[in-house]
Amino acid sequence: MIRSLIHILPAILITGAAIAFVGCESDDSGDMATTQASASMGAINDTCPIMGGDIDPNAMMADFGGTKVGFCCGKCINKWNAWSDAQKRDYVAKSK
Repeated sequence: MIRSLIHILPAILITGAAIAFVGCESDDSGDMATTQASASMGAINDTCPIMGGDIDPNAMMADFGGTKVGFCCGKCINKWNAWSDAQKRDYVAKSK
């Protein structure tokens, strides 16, 4: 029994760590100030295209074809960059 625990424990720890780091850094407080900030920054969106939370006015923004897209945190812009151009075009078209 101890041998099987020794083999299973690292897998459990690695899985737990992976789950902890997958989430976003934002605290989805949902206040009106974030929505107003996104408009003043020129972003076409009020919510993050990846996680769905309010965009963070301090987070980086992406420029896609002259259109600014806001995100809730830096991790989400990396995920946006992995999207295909077709996915980005679809999102921008739906957000306008």
